[in-house]
Amino acid sequence: MGPCQGRYCGLTVAEILARSHNMAQSDIGAYRIRMPLKPVTLGELSALDAQDAAE
Repeated sequence: MGPCQGRYCGLTVAEILARSHNMAQSDIGAYRIRMPLKPVTLGELSALDAQDAAE
């Protein structure tokens, strides 16, 4: 997924898939939110590891 993790485009993508497969959007479903909910940089992730080691 892109930077928005499907928060902005997820509904649109589900609608496009439903139309292209001649199905109802409810049959297609929606993207499931997966971690991370917000994009994070590798630097932020490595800082978490350093904080855990310090504690």
